[in-house]
Amino acid sequence: MNFILEQWADEAYAPAYDVFAVKLQETGQDIVMDTTDALGYALIDVPPGDWWVHAFYEEAYSELYWNIPITVVRGDPFPVRLTRATAEVRPIL
Repeated sequence: MNFILEQWADEAYAPAYDVFAVKLQETGQDIVMDTTDALGYALIDVPPGDWWVHAFYEEAYSELYWNIPITVVRGDPFPVRLTRATAEVRPIL
């Protein structure tokens, strides 16, 4: 069932991925990815500028989804807390 849903999502959101690619190219920035450690922490070193923190966490019947804009200044640490309170909760069908 998940395969069918994933296949549908790939087709349904394909035009969005094209828009994301164009917007990313316009910024001149790269996509930076990481996963959290066992305690749920990730430290990502990025240059100053405007960034989006995009993450998801799958639960039994729902997915927690984050898409948070941030601005990094002078390379200073910028903590971003991804909690249930800051997430959009989406049902998994």
